[in-house]
Amino acid sequence: MSNYPNIVRLTTIKYFLSRTYKTKKEILDFLEEKGEYVSARTLERDLKQLKENLGFELIYKKNKGYFIDISKSSDIELLERFDEVVKLLNLTSENSEAVKYILNTSPVMTGIEQLPILFEAFKEKRILSFKYHKFNETIESDKIRTVIPLWIKEHNGRWYLMALPIDGNEIRVFGIDRIYNINKLEFYNELLITENIQKQIDNYKFMIGINKPIFKDLTLHKIELAISDKYLDYCKTKPLHHTQKITDKRIDNYTIVEYILIPNIDLFKLIISELGDIKLIGSEKVKKYMKKEYNQLMKQILK
Repeated sequence: MSNYPNIVRLTTIKYFLSRTYKTKKEILDFLEEKGEYVSARTLERDLKQLKENLGFELIYKKNKGYFIDISKSSDIELLERFDEVVKLLNLTSENSEAVKYILNTSPVMTGIEQLPILFEAFKEKRILSFKYHKFNETIESDKIRTVIPLWIKEHNGRWYLMALPIDGNEIRVFGIDRIYNINKLEFYNELLITENIQKQIDNYKFMIGINKPIFKDLTLHKIELAISDKYLDYCKTKPLHHTQKITDKRIDNYTIVEYILIPNIDLFKLIISELGDIKLIGSEKVKKYMKKEYNQLMKQILK
């Protein structure tokens, strides 16, 4: 039996609702066929979790039921990637013989055990406390972090908890592989999620990765990338962002792909890391910034 039943169940529900509208009874019957016996109340919590914590565009119509519009969901592969890792962990925990056939270099494996308590905290609206080992710390800190968990984000094979410190007004990012001694505390007052915090949450949905924006005004930019033919196939199966729009415009062996983003450092890291398969076409403001900052960087690297 899975050690992470909630995650597996959420994946099942997401798959079932991404095809057509389903009533609550149809969802419960489908789950029962899959060996998942849950109450109507538990299902309501799962649906809320899919919408609020995992960014799926869950639509409800009184006469038709529920439907997940994948095209408008903020991270359509998030749950699938969780599910893949969970299945691998269950396999290795139940079958020690399987471990020797798995080459694991991913840091996610050292933090995945935090998932059940994180999902419980999301569902129950509870405060979390934990200790956190920063990258630049040689000695583990005794400092206790107390936060309101907001959502989880994956970037470059690592999983991050986005949370609001109880005594703060700015969202912080924590790598789950560096969280330890985690505990659920009391319920939090949802009024603590102010309009300012909600705006920060919305802004993160328009950023690639986890790093802060490069411009203070936080304006949405229409980013045009020229993507090579060989890399375009990858983008079709795994979009770089949920706003991705592949156009009919071409430049030599490149296709112009448009995104609506708040530019940050992770966007530039992505472009540079692909070694010419991705080129920045617009916006002009972002091009000027990248040329100024990264021309100097290249001079330092190539000394």
